[in-house]
Amino acid sequence: MKFFINDGIYNRSWNGNVKIKNLPNGKLKLAIPNYIQGEAREEYINFIFDGVYALGKSDNIILNCKIKRTSKNTYHIYHEDKNKKEECIYALIRSTRIVPDDICIPACMRKNVEVMRRIRFLDSEVDYGDFLSNVYLIKITLKVDQSLPVFLNPYTLDDHYVFYRQEWNGKTHYQVTEKLKTYIILSSHNRKKFISLSELCK
Repeated sequence: MKFFINDGIYNRSWNGNVKIKNLPNGKLKLAIPNYIQGEAREEYINFIFDGVYALGKSDNIILNCKIKRTSKNTYHIYHEDKNKKEECIYALIRSTRIVPDDICIPACMRKNVEVMRRIRFLDSEVDYGDFLSNVYLIKITLKVDQSLPVFLNPYTLDDHYVFYRQEWNGKTHYQVTEKLKTYIILSSHNRKKFISLSELCK
């Protein structure tokens, strides 16, 4: 399998609350605060990476990995045999654009995306105040030669990635484009054609 992390995870401001720690045996822990509404408290959602996975300054696809939930708030990302058949791709993704934020996909492809976890980080902006920023752990399952655009701005669809699945040498593989640019203005005429990941959580 593949595991994709976009630059919104490590380049957008977290107000110093996200914790990245090197663990024994070459593991790395990424801990993201999750605000519990109704309880006015935060808990950390932990992602434990095997090996020397580093959160760099550009988009990353971590190859040949599998994800396993090992407790209520902990996910383990570990190496997998590169010859395994790729049935899906996982992504940890956050908008990089607007306040409040969200992620959008075509509504007709809602069955291709499973929201495994929605993390709501209590963020703040000078001109906006406090708001809950969305981080999503998702699972994308596509047919061969099928593609899925994932838009980072929930109001005007512009910056986006395209996830796609292709077959070569008798095996299927998932890939993700670099960040692309388009311009789709949402209005009463086309709004129902798109759905946010927060709506998929309802």
